[in-house]
Amino acid sequence: MTVRDAQGTVTQIAVTSAPSHNYILAVDFQGEDLWVATAHGVSHGIRLKQQKETTK
Repeated sequence: MTVRDAQGTVTQIAVTSAPSHNYILAVDFQGEDLWVATAHGVSHGIRLKQQKETTK
C-alpha cells in the first residue's frame, strides 16, 4: 500500500489486505480500530501492535 502523510512523505507499506478502493474519502480511528471511507464503501481494520525485538 502507498501512504502519503500530512507532510507529503510517501511510504510503501506491506499489507495482507487493503481498503475496498484506492480513492480514500475519510479515515477515522476508534481505539485500535481503523475505519476507512472509500469511493466503493467502508473498510475496517484493526491495528496490530508490533512486538519489540529483544537482544541477547
